[in-house]
Amino acid sequence: GKKPALTHFLCLPLVDQSSRPELEESLGNFRLEVSGGSHGERDTPHVPAGAIRPVGSIHLTIGVMSLKEEGRVDEAVRYLQSLNAAALFAPFAALDGSDTKSMERCSSGLTIDLISLHPMQSAKATTILYASPAEPTNCLYTIANKLRKLFTDAGFLLPDTRPLKLHATIVNTIYVKGRDQTPETGPVPDSVSAAAKERLPFTDPSASPGPTSKLHTRRLPPLKLDARSLIEMYKDNIWARNIVIDRVAFCEMGAKNVLNDNGEVVDQVYREVASIPL
Repeated sequence: GKKPALTHFLCLPLVDQSSRPELEESLGNFRLEVSGGSHGERDTPHVPAGAIRPVGSIHLTIGVMSLKEEGRVDEAVRYLQSLNAAALFAPFAALDGSDTKSMERCSSGLTIDLISLHPMQSAKATTILYASPAEPTNCLYTIANKLRKLFTDAGFLLPDTRPLKLHATIVNTIYVKGRDQTPETGPVPDSVSAAAKERLPFTDPSASPGPTSKLHTRRLPPLKLDARSLIEMYKDNIWARNIVIDRVAFCEMGAKNVLNDNGEVVDQVYREVASIPL
């Protein structure tokens, strides 16, 4: 059957005033390295500029939603606002039988580093490359798994039985307009893997009636990158240190353009419908 059109997602935002400068610098350097005209001395694979995600869009997804019926968005927002941080942090000690010290360590706020570069599919043919959150306490995953379970049990998140993989998408070739391939990209011309499709928060043009659906059938599958050398090069990379995870956000699918005074697109952000502090 056809997958439901995704409308919203639950996430842990990563970009704020203190993390933005560091992320802008590290992503800017990455962009120059892999999509700039000269690839420097090193033999880096070319990544189309459109595939590199803007800083404002960087987040850790907990799960996705399809809230089409009237009133469902309000219900989800009310549900989020009914949760409180104390309740989310509370059962930590009980869960793993540890002492209260680990519980205190978790409730004093979540701080992560964003590190490395991983492929979502096979390293030699992937549409997505992501950075991983690193934090020594594992509180991040405990909280995220708890939120995923609560929101799934409440009927808002689409059920996903795979282990939660918190990831910050750095490259996603679904966003490459008209597939501006260069010979260096070496695409693998098979269709995008099912796993990738399931994870992509994009709006399916064929979901809307009208002539767009005819166009959709001719659309090329997302470009696949042979990212092996890139992954090796960035495996120890630190994109940002000490990012404070201060809230859980309920966001709309589809990043919105941010324009400067001249009307140029300078960033993209997902609209936050609601959030609760952690």
